[in-house]
Amino acid sequence: MKRRVFAAAVLGAAAWLVTSADSASAFGGRLLGGRGNNCSAPCAPAAPVAGGCGAAEVSVGGCGTVVADSGCAPAAPQVTYTTQTVTRYVSKPVVTQQQVTTYKQEMVAVPYTYQEAVTTPVVTQQQVTTYKQEMVAVPYTYQECVTTPVVTQQQVTTYKQEMVTVPYTYQECVTTPVVTQQ
Repeated sequence: MKRRVFAAAVLGAAAWLVTSADSASAFGGRLLGGRGNNCSAPCAPAAPVAGGCGAAEVSVGGCGTVVADSGCAPAAPQVTYTTQTVTRYVSKPVVTQQQVTTYKQEMVAVPYTYQEAVTTPVVTQQQVTTYKQEMVAVPYTYQECVTTPVVTQQQVTTYKQEMVTVPYTYQECVTTPVVTQQ
């Protein structure tokens, strides 16, 4: 069916080209304003062919050769039929037995060697200095301001501040190094 549609389309296009060639006055005649080969001077009209119907080639004023029509319809071409031998090929499936090599993937254990970095602990003896904090009592002295009353003749009571040394004890945190063997 597709071949018939394609053949009909090709035949239709060929028929259109044949019928439109007469009215186009050769190539580009319609597009160039009726002047067959685009001459700079306008072409002179074609003279009718003397006697009888049919077309004749006429040279027109330097513009090339044009087909002049005498006003009669052209004669129909003679139809001829020929016998042709057509060879047609049909594909038919044929089943045959053939030896074919196929490949199958499978898992195979392949031994190989490799190196791996492993961290292992190593015990060594070395001297390490560590610091231990201890509370140590450190004696020191300080002065405290104490207000004491002073009696005057005016019988006014005033207070006098004096610096008095008072002993006391306290604790201070001191960091001392301690050396241990490990």
